[in-house]
Amino acid sequence: MDSHRRFGLLIALSLTVSRVGLADDPPPIVLQPPVEVLEAPPPIESPDVRQVVPTPGIQLPEVSDTAVFNALRWLKAQQRADGSWSFDHVGRGAEPGEIKNSPTGATGLALLAFLGAGQTHIAGEYRQTVYDGLLYLVKQADSKDGAADFGTGDGRMRTLSHAWATLALCETHALTWSRFPEADQDVDGPRQRRLRALLTLFSHKNRDAAQLGVNFLLKHQAETGGWRSLPDNGPDVDATVAAVLALHSARLAGLEVPAEALGKTEQFLDSLAIDDGRRYRHSAKGEATDRSTAAGLLCRKLLDPKAAAILQDEMDPSAADPVGRLLGTHLLHLHGGGAWETWNRKLRSQVVMAQRTTGAASGSWPATGDDAEAGGDLMQTCLSILTLEVYYRHLPIYRRAAK
Repeated sequence: MDSHRRFGLLIALSLTVSRVGLADDPPPIVLQPPVEVLEAPPPIESPDVRQVVPTPGIQLPEVSDTAVFNALRWLKAQQRADGSWSFDHVGRGAEPGEIKNSPTGATGLALLAFLGAGQTHIAGEYRQTVYDGLLYLVKQADSKDGAADFGTGDGRMRTLSHAWATLALCETHALTWSRFPEADQDVDGPRQRRLRALLTLFSHKNRDAAQLGVNFLLKHQAETGGWRSLPDNGPDVDATVAAVLALHSARLAGLEVPAEALGKTEQFLDSLAIDDGRRYRHSAKGEATDRSTAAGLLCRKLLDPKAAAILQDEMDPSAADPVGRLLGTHLLHLHGGGAWETWNRKLRSQVVMAQRTTGAASGSWPATGDDAEAGGDLMQTCLSILTLEVYYRHLPIYRRAAK
């Protein structure tokens, strides 16, 4: 049988994964060496060989690397048999969250933590873990009217879980799509050709699921330009920053995001800005807090990378809750300069010192802040990992715009 016919039969046999929302499960892809054909970087086996791109002028401390490495090891152990994570499913010694029905949100956050360390479904020590998590999300993408709702959980978790899942799919597409431009490249060996074909097919499915998630966000944007945490309430900056992060990632990944949708978001942010744009209210009737201000300023920076952020001199990571700390870290990293260096020096030691280093839950972080009871230690650990990973700049959303 000639090579073109063999490849055609392979794709025909693999069509169990050719359409998002198909009931049949795709065949398992066990990513074991050799994977030289993928031209992937060497697996990350220890903090000392982590391939990171530190911000110029910032010394990357080994203690921070070790914290991330240990946290990912703990996070892997919390993955469920179907590839998902859950805020209320944590091992011995850790505190579960009260959210019991938001696996897409937990899976999206967990995947972002792995992706932020350069771990994808085609490269790294945890590539099988990442693949299983992505496959779980892709299987949830049941297309209705050209969009897919990844939202799970009650109340505001539906919006956040959808945004986090969509963001993870978009970041995966941006990080890995260029690795598989065509499935029928000249590759030695039938096993490698099959592996490349299946991974390319899965990359198409990941891209389609990401676009469906983006389309859902666009369909549910409020007329005023923001997004709602709760259906019966007006739009707020918490839901909006989550949506903007996903849409910004989608643009970087080459997915379809209409410019007019982002223009409406600028108008919504204008309505929340006070003190000449130095502070942002949570919503039209809400108050301005450090967290809502960090969210508003980050939205501004993502929507217009060359915009000069108006930063508060008193911004302090020790005063922020885990979400606000991550948003502030992301904002200040994009801004750069002395404000980022000061924040980062304080931040690293505070985050690392709070990590558990002994016992059954070693590598995790105990939950603190406003979302502690809701998300538990799993949410806290994911947010802490992402905060420490900002200056690794593996995730496209963490990369600074060219000046």
